[in-house]
Amino acid sequence: MKGLFLADTEADGLLEEATKYHCILFKEYAVNNWVLFLDPAHKEYQSAVNFARSKEGVNLRILSYDDFYSWLQTEPRGIAIHNLFGYDLRLWKKLSGIEYDMFKDPKCMGTIGNKQVNLYDTLSMSRVLYPDRPLPNGCPDSVLNPVTGKRDRVGPHGLLAWGYRVANKKVQIDDWRNQPLWEYVNRVWEDVIINELVWKALIDESNGTRWPDDKQFMYTDKPHGMHQINWKNALRRRMLTDYLMIEQEIQGVYFNREEAEKLRDRIDKMMREIEEEVEPLLPKKEMTKSQQPKFPANPFDTAGNISHHGWNWLEYKLGYPVNREALDFKAPPKTAFKSNGDVSAAGERYCIQNGIEDPALYGDFIRSQRTKENTLEPLPPDLLEKAKEDLRNRKMPDLMVPMKISNQDDIKKYLIKDAGWKPTLWRVKDVTKDQFKKAREDSEIDVLVKKYIEELAESEYKSLILDYLNDSDEKFNISERKFDHRHASERGYSEIFKKFRRKARQLPTSPQLKDNFGHLCPNLEKIDVHMAKQIVKWLSLRNRRSVLDPMDEDKTDTGLLNNPRLAIDGKLPARFSGITNTGRCKHSVVKVAASLKKRV
Repeated sequence: MKGLFLADTEADGLLEEATKYHCILFKEYAVNNWVLFLDPAHKEYQSAVNFARSKEGVNLRILSYDDFYSWLQTEPRGIAIHNLFGYDLRLWKKLSGIEYDMFKDPKCMGTIGNKQVNLYDTLSMSRVLYPDRPLPNGCPDSVLNPVTGKRDRVGPHGLLAWGYRVANKKVQIDDWRNQPLWEYVNRVWEDVIINELVWKALIDESNGTRWPDDKQFMYTDKPHGMHQINWKNALRRRMLTDYLMIEQEIQGVYFNREEAEKLRDRIDKMMREIEEEVEPLLPKKEMTKSQQPKFPANPFDTAGNISHHGWNWLEYKLGYPVNREALDFKAPPKTAFKSNGDVSAAGERYCIQNGIEDPALYGDFIRSQRTKENTLEPLPPDLLEKAKEDLRNRKMPDLMVPMKISNQDDIKKYLIKDAGWKPTLWRVKDVTKDQFKKAREDSEIDVLVKKYIEELAESEYKSLILDYLNDSDEKFNISERKFDHRHASERGYSEIFKKFRRKARQLPTSPQLKDNFGHLCPNLEKIDVHMAKQIVKWLSLRNRRSVLDPMDEDKTDTGLLNNPRLAIDGKLPARFSGITNTGRCKHSVVKVAASLKKRV
């Protein structure tokens, strides 16, 4: 397309925080025509210009931001940028007052100011052409963000993943703070090159070049016969939809903060009431390995006396009534008195160190301390011997602790063992795909299925999982006895393996109380135990509570009540995060808000 420009914008922050451009770069598609926008008043302007001019064989114009709008009104016939609708257009409007619209022209191709300019968002194009697009081979699923100190997810449609896919560029999150201007020019240059490669790759996908088998079903002008596919309209409609979704996010949804806080407090009260009723009735549970205290490496010193760590273990872990005064007591020096009975210099220092500054009191204080030395003991003799024996035997404290409703694994075990719950909902894993949703080789799947079988043999849910598989699939038909004797013969193991191999996409791992829609396991509702039903209700309340405001005080960046936009205009952004493989939008932030009160 003649006059199509690929571009990218570098600013001093994300959309909400940005106050200035670093640089803006445009490149005409398949043409050696570059346009770089900089601020001539920037103190590093000349060094950035020199860096850009050092690019060999490049037809480059460098313009001021004052010329940005007029250039947009005269030269480009089309603009393609990754996340154009979500960032660049909005940033241009924020910092330069540039108006844009996707519905102003008759064909809904896009308008900047008063000029029709075809606007293409390659992020939107990537999503519609392959909604379930996997990460490229070898691409990490997250990288450390040097600005926030947290790990940022690498999405399969983002420019980071596309850079890896089309340019083999190492995935990284750049620090946009306090870099020299030429570095921002270098960065934007790389991104525009990647943008051009992304555009070409997406066009190849849409016209069948990427997947030649699709060409036999594609048409150019009108559908006919087997030729019923054309991506042109689908791409345009999806971009218009995404544009409207961004506008919806900008518009936002009013959120009644006061009512939400009341609802949160109401949920807290309901949860506390259930805790007070249920937790005293729950059996104790053993501490996890990570919670269990570690016995001291040296409970005795080299002389055979109880060490500092030994005394701590006795007092704080085994509950011995250790007299700390005896352990901390510092007796007077043996030379506290001279041969004539007067207090020595060492005695004086001892008194002063203990807060006795009147020389007339030195003698009596030293004598009283010597008396105390002979009477103080950390433990009575009988307990002392018992304590030493406990240390020699490496005695551990009681490792049983009260069970809490919040311990879901323990609660599930309680419901199964004591309340007679037989789960019908299970968390499953698909071993046919890797973490990037890429299909695994059959040989790799076989290894993982065999590994699962051996892990199942050690699982506390073994009997229940086998029952579930037998009940849900009459062809499975593997008894627990048969499973336990799987290695008795090669033929028997082969039969068991084949049946589990058929389940490779959905291998059960642990029971679930609710499905993905919030519906309880049907067998939970059959339990005629009031306490079990209260536990399930508490878990449901906790989920609702976390949507409003996480109970973890460290999580201040999640939950509707912590959304930063509330402080600006009292609204939540009606955001979306892409599309499903059925074409529906993936909503975020406000999707659940409307149903919260009803569910509580």
